[in-house]
Amino acid sequence: MLHEKHQDFGFSMIVLDLGGSFGSGQIANLARLEKDGGLDQSFQGKPNWAVNEIVQDAENRILLGGFFFEINRIASDKIGRLLETGERDVDFLVGSGIDGYYPREVYAMALDGAHRIVVTGHFQGYDGMPHFGIARLFAQSTDENIVPALAIRRLDDNVIISWPVSSNVFALQMNSELSTAGWVDVMEEPKVVGIENNLVLSAKRDKLFYRLRR
Repeated sequence: MLHEKHQDFGFSMIVLDLGGSFGSGQIANLARLEKDGGLDQSFQGKPNWAVNEIVQDAENRILLGGFFFEINRIASDKIGRLLETGERDVDFLVGSGIDGYYPREVYAMALDGAHRIVVTGHFQGYDGMPHFGIARLFAQSTDENIVPALAIRRLDDNVIISWPVSSNVFALQMNSELSTAGWVDVMEEPKVVGIENNLVLSAKRDKLFYRLRR
């Protein structure tokens, strides 16, 4: 049965709910068509259950969301990312992924202006943190021209600064003023929690500004 989803990546994509055939080829849940409408037999993406959303990121990788729990026979629960060939992108880190009661499912995804991934669906958490039906993921870009986003949250008397572990070419810096001079690297080592670097700081310390710098 054909699921109503199409997206143009310079080629065409179709999504199937449970599998079937296209022309003379057998497909399961996801397929790519050539520009002439023929089935692209070289495409390797094979989620094991229904796909609800397809989004292309700035580096031509393919984000998938749905009801699946494997891609290409490798665990990838409800969300995953493919390379242009359809191979599963092993650099896409989701930690424990979508959490919550059955049936957990991703309904839709979109990219914001900072290349972060906004996910909506039926879930109660993401990577161990409470998120009810909507969550925003770090960009996890390998493009060194894309600066990753910093996140900040308050926890009791502390402030937690977070950024993706995939951004290892960037250093966290601090400054007492928002100026071009005076920035120094933060010497404290962050703790890796799931897919994030987390730096815990006292909320009572003097006002400081933070940035990521290559």
